Amino acid sequence: RVAAELVQNANQATFFYETREALEEARFAQKEEAMEREIKKKQEAAKQMHLEEEERKQQAERAAQQQLDAKAREEQERVRQRQEERQTVRRAEKEAVRVRDERRLEMRAKNPAY
Repeated sequence: RVAAELVQNANQATFFYETREALEEARFAQKEEAMEREIKKKQEAAKQMHLEEEERKQQAERAAQQQLDAKAREEQERVRQRQEERQTVRRAEKEAVRVRDERRLEMRAKNPAY
């Protein structure tokens, strides 16, 4: 009877030890899984931040390019206006010369000594 109780106590001790060990392993596995999930969350957050930063950079580049394009168009318009103004001045000068020459011809016709 004593031997049977010793065997039963030994079996119970072994069972409790194995159960405690299994629980510790389960807790450790849960902690590891939680850490892995946390790492994945942080990696996703970093990836998202990187994507957002890339998008901001691209938007800034597009805005800068639009500004450059607008300045180029403004400069082209100024050049076109200056060319138009020069052409208008040349036409006016030619017209003035033509009118002057006409008047000289009229004056000579009226007064050959002129």
